[in-house]
Amino acid sequence: MPHRKAKYGQFLNETSVLIVGSDPKELKSISEVVKGSCSHILHAHSAYTALKILAEANVGVLLCRDELSDAKAADLLKKVEELSPHTVGIIMADASQNIEEELHPGQEPQVLDNKWTNTILQQTVTDSIEKHHLLLRNRELQELAETQLEELTQSHRLLWEQVQIGAKIHDVLLAGKTPSIPGIDIYSESIPCQEIDGDFFEFFHPTSHIFDLVVGDIMGKGLPAALVATAMKTQITRYALPFARVHVFQKEGFWEEDLVPIKQILLNVHEALGKQLIDLEFFGSLFFTRFNLRRQTLSYIDCGAPKPIHYSAANKKTSFLQGEDFPLGFVEEASFHPQEVSLNTGDIFVFYSDGLTECRSPSQEMFGNERVAKLVEKYAHLSSEEISLAIQKEALRFSDLNEFEDDLTMIVVKVDNLSVTNSKLLKTAKFTSDYSQLQAVRDFVNRLCIQAPGDTGTLSAQMQLAINEAFCNIVRHGYKGESGHEVVIRGHLEENRIVFELSDQGISLDPHSVPEPSLSGDRSSGFGIYMIQELSNRVSYMMKKRDDGWNHMRIFKNYIKEKTSMNLTHQEQDGVLVVTLEGQNLDAQGVSLFKADMMNLIEATTSKHVVLNLKHLEFIDSSGLGSLLSVLRQLNATGGDLRLTEMGDPVRAMFELVRMHKLFEIFNSLEEAVHSFN
Repeated sequence: MPHRKAKYGQFLNETSVLIVGSDPKELKSISEVVKGSCSHILHAHSAYTALKILAEANVGVLLCRDELSDAKAADLLKKVEELSPHTVGIIMADASQNIEEELHPGQEPQVLDNKWTNTILQQTVTDSIEKHHLLLRNRELQELAETQLEELTQSHRLLWEQVQIGAKIHDVLLAGKTPSIPGIDIYSESIPCQEIDGDFFEFFHPTSHIFDLVVGDIMGKGLPAALVATAMKTQITRYALPFARVHVFQKEGFWEEDLVPIKQILLNVHEALGKQLIDLEFFGSLFFTRFNLRRQTLSYIDCGAPKPIHYSAANKKTSFLQGEDFPLGFVEEASFHPQEVSLNTGDIFVFYSDGLTECRSPSQEMFGNERVAKLVEKYAHLSSEEISLAIQKEALRFSDLNEFEDDLTMIVVKVDNLSVTNSKLLKTAKFTSDYSQLQAVRDFVNRLCIQAPGDTGTLSAQMQLAINEAFCNIVRHGYKGESGHEVVIRGHLEENRIVFELSDQGISLDPHSVPEPSLSGDRSSGFGIYMIQELSNRVSYMMKKRDDGWNHMRIFKNYIKEKTSMNLTHQEQDGVLVVTLEGQNLDAQGVSLFKADMMNLIEATTSKHVVLNLKHLEFIDSSGLGSLLSVLRQLNATGGDLRLTEMGDPVRAMFELVRMHKLFEIFNSLEEAVHSFN
């Protein structure tokens, strides 16, 4: 159904005179008089109709009788002021009436008595139209003045805030975080100058033996360059880490075959940003590097960036890593060509922005990358941090300055020991999809677990059960019970945990579709995945990407510390035995050891006055509270007593919740607790 315009919509952009009255003849005669003063005249027979017209048309002057069929003129004009404050009102009234008494406070309409002449009426309407135009013009000028004042204030504020915002963007978004990788010495530093720039860098560490480094620079200065750099870094991060391909419980886990190649990463970034960068007339130089410590290779793509320096420990010489690709946003049709060099223990890689190489001497000679290369050879025996600081010191001395005039980004990666990373992969075994393999699978798990530190017996028992369940799920659901298919299990030890990876080519598992097990006994399914999760600290699952691909499940388990004691420390102070609980938790798992250790300490000393320092305790459950009560009773039975001190707020809240603070004497400081026995 077509949309119909409002009846008076045609007068929306044109100034009109609205005449309100109940006598049609009078309306007509008045219209004849005022039509020379305006081009559009509207009529209304009641206040209701007048307000309706006013809501649809641009009424400059409203001319009305004092007495209308449904309202007084003063009341109508009050509503007119609310709807259209720039409409000028004129009231026609009998000379005998005191119209001023009927007006509302603040109302000042034109008032004409019945003795008006055509000339007076015409002039009054003309003057009112002029007043209406003046009111509109004053409103425009006022709004313009307010806008200009706001813009001026805003511009001053923006000029001041731009440097602060740029510094925050650089520190929070553009300067990357340096990872800690065994065997690799990395030092990174980004020094912003007063002028905001578009330098950025970031590390990505998707697997234990692979890390990526991207160093970029947006051509341009100021906040726009920093914002474009942030957008580019965001897109790179989006594609550098394959979040969307991995199904994860608790936290992410990655495999090398799941990583997006560096060429594809940059193609994705170019597709997402290339056209926009060209339209904005921005482009960014970029150097993307991938270190594969297991394969001992470094792959890179050079997109017009300053050329990183590679120091080879084998021949003690430097060379430049360089490619032939255009910066991002430079051309619409981009292609990227990865390069690769060998990676060896002792090698050094130095990445830098042009703020280093383009600093100038007093005679305007540039520092240049050749000088940087010579300095890397000179200081190759130092740590990565010492190499970086030595090069910066030489550059400042060369330029005769105390600080760099341009943004400086500098990253030094020194390969100290490749064998540290490569030694992590300890065991790999292949099995067939048959339940007869279960004992062999458990034996394989046990052989690796017993090499771990800590309580290897508990670790092995828990991991045997978890891997046993994972293997059964692969046979039962992945291969539908068919034997003869391959299942590969890999295991390795890391600094704080053991990791197992099971790979198969069966039907993929959707972790989100696995129901929670029924603990009421009405359903037997779902316990396998549930047990794996309960026994592990983290579980990751990646489905195969094609029919002949591989599914991968990773199971992470932290090492289990041997619980030979609760790690209590003690000393005697003024005849009082002071015991400090070093652990953060006192729960059902450790109360037996705690009570035994406390009793052994008490029996080994002649003092029966004991202060228990709980400054490290963060959690206590009902079993822990019961163990403290047991110690207190044992001491009381032999004429001794127990004081508690330095209790944290969460633990104190637990005591107060069960009203055990009324059973124990609790002190804020150790000194107060000790002196309380005197």
